[in-house]
Amino acid sequence: MPAAVFAIILLLSLPQIAPEIARADSSLLRPFWTEQAMFRFGDEVYFVGVASCARTAEEARSRAFDAGMKELNAYAQGRDTSRLLIETAMVYEEPDAPGCPKGTTSAWRLLRVNQTKVAALPKRATIPERSRKAPTSEQEESKPSETAPITPPPPSPPIQDLSPYAGMSRDEIAQRFGKPKTIKKRGQEEIWTYSDTGLTITFSPDETLISWTVTGKPNAEQRPRRSEPTEAAGTA
Repeated sequence: MPAAVFAIILLLSLPQIAPEIARADSSLLRPFWTEQAMFRFGDEVYFVGVASCARTAEEARSRAFDAGMKELNAYAQGRDTSRLLIETAMVYEEPDAPGCPKGTTSAWRLLRVNQTKVAALPKRATIPERSRKAPTSEQEESKPSETAPITPPPPSPPIQDLSPYAGMSRDEIAQRFGKPKTIKKRGQEEIWTYSDTGLTITFSPDETLISWTVTGKPNAEQRPRRSEPTEAAGTA
């Protein structure tokens, strides 16, 4: 095929190909936490809820919250989370995500709780399962009710510890968490701040980690109603 003809065909195809390439590349721009289900930094535990191909952004945020709560409740092992203060650290929205119909929105919602507070939650009251058969005779009425054996709750799902540690290089931090939202200089030290998770990392002049903290409460909130989804704390 002559080069000129090939070039013409390529140019004519670009309007159809370019949007698909852009949609595929959009997944590379997502924050690191969108690839996780749950993780922790020190005593702070994060749960990621995902909603794909929602009709509206509001629906995507609400569904993502519900999905994140399922992860939290699985981790809580039957503890009552109804009064637990849930923080939305970040909401990442992606219109027309790869694999979704055009005009839809996908959302990832990052929920944050304190691990110690979850462990201190009371267990939900459980009613032993008894036989529901109505007695058919006086003899059956005199029998003591049978109680099903109480089985222990399943173990909490494993949670990945992403806590940084002293001596990590800047490249290792960038590989694990991506680029920070802000970089500041304080004397010879360099401070990286990830506002989505509240993570702040301080590097020494030789570009190794000397300290880190998780601070801030980006958007403390109670569990939203389905009809009133909470607004995003931030959108990347």
